[in-house]
Amino acid sequence: MNQSHGYIREHLESAQKISAKLLRKQSLKIHQVIKSLFIAWCQGNQIFAFGNGGSHANASHLVADLMKTVVSDPMKIHAIRATCLGDNPSLMSAL
Repeated sequence: MNQSHGYIREHLESAQKISAKLLRKQSLKIHQVIKSLFIAWCQGNQIFAFGNGGSHANASHLVADLMKTVVSDPMKIHAIRATCLGDNPSLMSAL
């Protein structure tokens, strides 16, 4: 087995352990977040996300994912209304 194959194997095994731990310890919280997002989407509410530094990049990416079109019924298509506060410098400086 060459060195890169060993590294890939170690990385995937580590990811598998993290996923199992996440499932064991955080599945209820993950379910609650998904349920909250679903309720917000159904009611037409807006999600606000924010972060500092790298967390801002994560918040911005989350908003982009949420705003993609969600299809629940071919006749009813709409995205989740979401805003990343740090993506608008004018809004940030007015707070």
